[in-house]
Amino acid sequence: KAFSYSLENLNLVDKTPTDITVVPNGVIRGNFTKNEVTVSDVFTNFSLGIGPDNLAGYPLVTMYLYPSEIKAACEIDCSLGKIQHVLQMYIHGVGYEYNSYRLPFNQVSDCFKINQLGEKELLENNKLYKVVADMYTAKMIGNVLDMTKGLIKIVPKKANGEPIQNFEDEIVYYYTENGEKRELKGWYAIVNYFENADEIADFREIQNNAVIKKNSLNPIQLVKNPSTIGMILYAVIGLLIIGITFIVIAIVKRKKNHKKLGI
Repeated sequence: KAFSYSLENLNLVDKTPTDITVVPNGVIRGNFTKNEVTVSDVFTNFSLGIGPDNLAGYPLVTMYLYPSEIKAACEIDCSLGKIQHVLQMYIHGVGYEYNSYRLPFNQVSDCFKINQLGEKELLENNKLYKVVADMYTAKMIGNVLDMTKGLIKIVPKKANGEPIQNFEDEIVYYYTENGEKRELKGWYAIVNYFENADEIADFREIQNNAVIKKNSLNPIQLVKNPSTIGMILYAVIGLLIIGITFIVIAIVKRKKNHKKLGI
């Protein structure tokens, strides 16, 4: 929410509206108390890394993803986040439904956009959605793809759909009151939010409704909207069932033939 607020209210160089913001647990170094939060608190908890400007903190970067890739990112949060806590993600602007009875890496059954009022909206299949995360998170996508051997596919793109080659070219910049152009650091986006937000109860309410657990053993619910991994696993299981069926039929026929021949 802090990222989204700052992206909407700071004087950005690129004023294209942001659809989704992402923060993985791995870049957060601590918690904020319910008491007064200082700039020092935010900096201590979110100043990991350094940007091309040689100042502390990773800058925010922009990427564009298709709905299928957004769903894959939600699957990383749902499945891999349970295995490696650092991969758990806090996603603003999108939500998902999942069924923990489904196969691993295939638990997300539905993914949807969440508007500023907390209302669900359908994701348009062929539309590229603007996603903003810190540079560490953006570069981490490659590691996740390696972990899943490429079965989870996410290709960060530019606004024109071309794959991003260098995330330094996608850094989010803003102008200060003096007209100075600066990298928008993740920690500064959070500071800016706390300085201007009266309360965050509305965010808690919306975010609590963003991830919906819908456990069901209904066969349709177990297989609907499968991921790439899910389709592969279902295909393998289907081939195994067909193979076993043919073997059983062959054995039964053989026994019948033996009986006819008196063997």
